[in-house]
Amino acid sequence: MKSAYQTVLVAASGLLMVLTTNLQAKETKIRLQDKTEIVGIVSGDIRSDSTALMLHQCNRDQSMWGPLVGNLIREGVSVLTVDMRGYGRSESKKYKISDQSWLEITEHFAKDLVDIDQHWRQLTPKANKRILVGASCGGGLSLSNAANHNDIDALVLLSPSIRERWTSSQDKELFKSKSETPVLGIASEEDKNALKSIEQVFEWSRSKDSQKIVYKGRMHGEPLFNYDSQLPETIVRWIKRVTADK
Repeated sequence: MKSAYQTVLVAASGLLMVLTTNLQAKETKIRLQDKTEIVGIVSGDIRSDSTALMLHQCNRDQSMWGPLVGNLIREGVSVLTVDMRGYGRSESKKYKISDQSWLEITEHFAKDLVDIDQHWRQLTPKANKRILVGASCGGGLSLSNAANHNDIDALVLLSPSIRERWTSSQDKELFKSKSETPVLGIASEEDKNALKSIEQVFEWSRSKDSQKIVYKGRMHGEPLFNYDSQLPETIVRWIKRVTADK
């Protein structure tokens, strides 16, 4: 049996529902430094002053964000979701998570993030409210991205993993210097590593708007959306509140 990190569970609804109901959703190709091409989906009006970049966990793909994307675009927030290399629509002969160790594929993610972020900014030059959302490994990457940019107004971490592979010691120190960045941390009580990661981030973030949501059980990442159908709305309300005066 493959491990959770070797198998991508491709959701059938979620993001596809957004694509069929939102005429502004479209596919975008992102060319990485090594010439690998990955696929993202842009949803909502890219002329909006608010935009979010969302990075999936390492046993899912970008379709996991479907419930949250719908809520965000209804509030006027444009969204870029991405299939990281080897996942979902970004599978290729060379990179395919179902055929390779997740360690082999994900070793590229930190460098890939530089190109993904640049693409996001090129797509949304008018945005003055920038939001990062990440789950598990995508949470660690989102934290690194927040550490390396001064214009991130909100950071949502869903069951984050901030191991060195995703968030270097240098990036952690950088983030500490930006302690006013509001953070929404979400995890389950028995998901010990994720909960520990959130506690560590909250030691660094001194924003009065930072907030934790802790559920019972051991659910990790996307299953929390099924457990609490109101979670997407809760996340969006928090984002609206903390970015209201930006």
